Amino acid sequence: MTINIMDSDPISISCPSIVCENQDAQYSVADDLCWGYDWDVIGGSFVGNNSATNSVIIRWDNIDPSGFGYILVYDNHCESTCPGIPTIIKVPVIPENGTITGDQIICPFSEELYRLPQWPATEFNWSLSSGNAQLFTTDQPNENVVYPFGPGNITLVCNYKNVLTGCAGIATKNIEVFPQEEILGPTEICVDDNPDFYLTNGGIGD
Repeated sequence: MTINIMDSDPISISCPSIVCENQDAQYSVADDLCWGYDWDVIGGSFVGNNSATNSVIIRWDNIDPSGFGYILVYDNHCESTCPGIPTIIKVPVIPENGTITGDQIICPFSEELYRLPQWPATEFNWSLSSGNAQLFTTDQPNENVVYPFGPGNITLVCNYKNVLTGCAGIATKNIEVFPQEEILGPTEICVDDNPDFYLTNGGIGD
């Protein structure tokens, strides 16, 4: 049996490179050889028709914490070598309220990495609004390292702005710094002894 694997050229979509949350944006395919495409979207909704058409309007109103939406375009109505396989476009969407990823519970004197989505052409301004800790930058502007000096609560804040669209927003994350536990008890014991050991939080064990 001989199997031929056919090439399928991706669909060329004309669209904005970056959009704001809740913005309406138009996407189109300039192709006179096909009378219409079927469209799907992840992270937004269609304003009008999305079936058998060369152009759609998408409202980016349902973005998840990843900060990106996706457009899927199917050439089901064209003379395609691979019908049913979509061309997928990843769209950066700048939200009004971003989501900082990273651990919510950390230990003192540990370096913990926090990040926002890596949106292109975006400025990030990281700060602490509360807590006894220090911030360190990395080689990526959408990332920052928190180094706490003791137990307590930390509020990490990042203001961001996309320089191409003017979209701006803020992200906050509340972080709990738990005290480090120590085991207290005798350091030397004899065979058949049954000493008690204590945790600094009040726990006890044999």
